[in-house]
Formats: sequence, C-alpha cells, structure tokens
Amino acid sequence: MKTEAGTARREPPDPSLPSRLREFHVRLPLAGDPPNALLALPDDRILSLAAVLRDTPQAAPALSLEAWREFLDLLRPHGVYALLAYRLSAWPEGCRPPAEVMDF
Repeated sequence: MKTEAGTARREPPDPSLPSRLREFHVRLPLAGDPPNALLALPDDRILSLAAVLRDTPQAAPALSLEAWREFLDLLRPHGVYALLAYRLSAWPEGCRPPAEVMDF
C-alpha cells in the first residue's frame, strides 16, 4: 500500500500469522534446539518478531524483564540480534522494548 507521499506503508502482521507459521513449519522445521522452539512462543511474541522483521513499528509486548530475556535467548541461535537492534533503534520510543532489554 502507498501513502500520499508515495512511500510504502507496511501493514502490521496478520493476526493469523502465528497459526499459519506453526502449520507450515511442521513440514519444514525452523532451526533451534528443539526445532520450532520459536513457534511455541505466545502469539504476541511471534507477531512482535514478525513486525520487527518486516520493519512495521508497533507497540512492544508488555513482558517482564525475565520474559524478555527468555524471548531473546530463543532468538540468539538465529543470528538476528543485529537486525533487531538496527530496526528497533529507528522505531519510535513508544514502540521499543524497555531500555534494559535494548542493551542486548
């Protein structure tokens, strides 16, 4: 979709995305130990990750610092920290995780 200025406006991830990903990756598992561990996350975290990967700013999920650390630990084997940091640093402050989390 284009805005009046002609720049692309990204839509937020479709709420059905987590279930579709889980169904698809039964046949083609994601890396990790165990495989598909990312898809065992609650939908809000999968949608948040999809938003960052698509560079679609939205409010970060309301998680405890411990839950954020667990989320980041699951992402570590996938080598996406640099991309996450880059994208999130450009997002409005209200869309970023807490500052303590941004120090990953």
